[in-house]
Amino acid sequence: MSVLEKIHTGKKPAPPRLLLYGTEGIGKAQPLGAKVLTPTGFTTMGQIRVGDKVIGSDGKPHTVIGVYPQGEKDVFEVTFRDGCRTQCCDDHLWFTQTRGERDRGLTGAVRALRDIRCTLRYGTHFNHGVPRVQPVEFAMAEDDLPIDSWLLGMYLGDGSNSGNIIITNSESDILQKIQRSLCDSDACVDVDGRALRVKAKTKTNKPAMMKTALEELGLAGLKAQDKFVPIRYLHASVQQRLETLRGLLDSDGFVTQPGAIEFCTVSPQLAQDVCFLIRSLGGSAKQVIKKNPVFTYQGQKQTGQTAYRIFASFKNGIVPVSSQKHLAKWAEPKWCIRHTIRSVEPVGKMLCQCIRIDAPDSLYVTDDF
Repeated sequence: MSVLEKIHTGKKPAPPRLLLYGTEGIGKAQPLGAKVLTPTGFTTMGQIRVGDKVIGSDGKPHTVIGVYPQGEKDVFEVTFRDGCRTQCCDDHLWFTQTRGERDRGLTGAVRALRDIRCTLRYGTHFNHGVPRVQPVEFAMAEDDLPIDSWLLGMYLGDGSNSGNIIITNSESDILQKIQRSLCDSDACVDVDGRALRVKAKTKTNKPAMMKTALEELGLAGLKAQDKFVPIRYLHASVQQRLETLRGLLDSDGFVTQPGAIEFCTVSPQLAQDVCFLIRSLGGSAKQVIKKNPVFTYQGQKQTGQTAYRIFASFKNGIVPVSSQKHLAKWAEPKWCIRHTIRSVEPVGKMLCQCIRIDAPDSLYVTDDF
């Protein structure tokens, strides 16, 4: 999140501070290609105009009340702990909390990037933490989705559709929830107690409604490495996005420790979409790690498909799992993975622009949330 101004509001008395601001629009900028989150998804800084809506730190839409072209400026790439990246100029203002402020219980302060990169570390610790966005409220919040959100997530993790829709999972509570999540015209047939086949409830020439919906969403017949979360589900309401994530994690995820989860997939696009869901809900999604699993088949070592692993955590009260197995391990974490800045590197000169929004803290959401 980027900031143009914020007044210190710490609960404990703070030492005197002097914050110097230039005239509005002077120096505080991102390149025109930087992403800015709007109620309909990400756009670029260069496309933003006065009167547009962008997402603020509270996750809600706010109106752009000023757009200030800055010409060509030296630009730096800012990289965070979880692999998120964005670009801005040296004068760009951020709201950060330093290690010293955390130790003293202070909220934080506004700082220019040039000051941040000069104080990147506090001893052996990374110094500057940036607040995460609250769960984002997209404009498609009331969209009537063709498949139950949790069921779609479960299908993307454990489902296949080569003629018949088969969802493979042996957990009894999961199997019961699949049946409850189907539309009224569809039903399930048990497959050896470890999977369900979805079919139309009555014998007709028409396929199951879920099969038709998968075709409409572009998901029918896809192999595991080609699966993705449709844009309608990525931009759905907070609750619908949470249910989609729960379905995905109930299938191909597991709780590694209280407050932390891991998800694995062979689809690079699905991995990106899971990161999108997690970050849009205010969670941390650590940079995707790729690995090629090695296994032995008939005495011969084989190399499997590239797997994409995502390590994620939530500290905002959200519970991203719903199965009995996962809930038994889940708990609110006592620790907090902070959104710390890890590096600031020059990337050259670029045309830049800054914006001002009508939010009280002037924060808006940029690349990778």
